[in-house]
Amino acid sequence: MDKINEKKFWERSRVKLFAAGVGTSIVLVFGCWWLFFSAYISTNDSRIATNIIKIAPIGVGGAIINVNVSEGAQVKSGDILMEIDHRIPNAQYIKAKAKFQQAKNELERIKNLYGTKVSSQKDYDNAQMNYDMAEADLRLAEISFQNTFLKSPIDGIIIQKNAQPGNLIEPGQVAMMIADVDHAWVNANIEETNISKVKIGQLVYVSIDEGGDITGRVEEINVATASQFSLLPAENAGGNFTKIVQKIPIKIALDPHPNHKILRAGQSVSVKIKVR
Repeated sequence: MDKINEKKFWERSRVKLFAAGVGTSIVLVFGCWWLFFSAYISTNDSRIATNIIKIAPIGVGGAIINVNVSEGAQVKSGDILMEIDHRIPNAQYIKAKAKFQQAKNELERIKNLYGTKVSSQKDYDNAQMNYDMAEADLRLAEISFQNTFLKSPIDGIIIQKNAQPGNLIEPGQVAMMIADVDHAWVNANIEETNISKVKIGQLVYVSIDEGGDITGRVEEINVATASQFSLLPAENAGGNFTKIVQKIPIKIALDPHPNHKILRAGQSVSVKIKVR
């Protein structure tokens, strides 16, 4: 009997140990899930976005005589990207400058005569008017001349170039585009079932598909679903309905990081938002 009882005791002990082991494993798995996974919301439906500046001549046109950059080149604010034939605008500027100087000298002469009562008020007013008009014409001519030099308004990267030396370009015609990668952000779409957990200011880990990792913060949460901005929004005119989980766009501001220099507008990334 003692052996039988001892055998039953060890069998019950093994069952208890097995149950305890299973229970411990479940607790550990749940604890790991709660600690490492439930604290984050992830999505691959995200991509890099940047401000894209379109460079086009303003008020002038003509033949392109020089292009100083190529696609993919990094440029600084104020760099001359291309030049349009400026012979005519330059001649107009020189002409306007000469007329301005003439009007200025005439105004000084009339002012002196007016002070000695030799010139009339009418002569003085006409001289002042001619001076103001000449000054305005000079400013317009200078602007037209300067506009033949297309400069970069920001630090950025040339992502598209449509200009070649010898081509004709019209006022307002886009010659090239610059991406402001230094101030890039991430546009991500989060499922509506998880969006309630996302708050402004939460830490975000961004993994670039091309390679590299950076961090950021949730900056904006849209008040409309992504489908509302599609060209052909879904309608239910026929009365048929299938529930589809909608996605809410959010904007993620990126922290300063050297990898900003390798960011490409529109490239895919994966984001992981720390929600607690």
